[in-house]
Amino acid sequence: MSSFASSRSKKQTNETVNKMLGELLPGTAMRSDSPARSRPAAQALSREIEHDKLSKEQILQRHRLRKLQKKKELQKTRRAAEENRKLDKQAKYELIKKHKEQGTLREEEEKYLNKLVKKNIRNIQKASEVDDEEIDSEIKRLRKEILGWEKEREDRRKVDKRKKKAFNEKIKKGVISYPGLTPGLAPVGLEDSDDE
Repeated sequence: MSSFASSRSKKQTNETVNKMLGELLPGTAMRSDSPARSRPAAQALSREIEHDKLSKEQILQRHRLRKLQKKKELQKTRRAAEENRKLDKQAKYELIKKHKEQGTLREEEEKYLNKLVKKNIRNIQKASEVDDEEIDSEIKRLRKEILGWEKEREDRRKVDKRKKKAFNEKIKKGVISYPGLTPGLAPVGLEDSDDE
């Protein structure tokens, strides 16, 4: 009595066992009765015979076709990589723009923005000779926007300096106290008569 449900499952089991034995103990695998093992060799032989029948021109034509297909695939991958880079740059720019609007811009993001602004300024200067009025008006608008950013940054610095100066004057006058300083006492290492 056979424990296999069908001849197909028996064949599949035999092939699996033979494969395992062949991997573990080379030369011990049992031979299969199926012609499946000889088929790939026969196909390779028929391909070789077909290949010999082809003329040199046909072989060259097939070779050129393969080269062209490889070139197209390479172009596709390059285009996809370029598209990914553009999407990454756009996402990075959008994130930095969001941080700028929220006022949580980090130092490296500010450096990236400055680099981007300088690059855009160079591009604008290169394209300064434009005949199209619409493009020219867009360039002027971008220049104003860029200069507005620079002016905004400079104004922020001036305001910060004024606030710091006013704060220091209030501390000197004694209007407000600052932790760590005791009014009327000289800092450690200085005498009361010394003025800075």
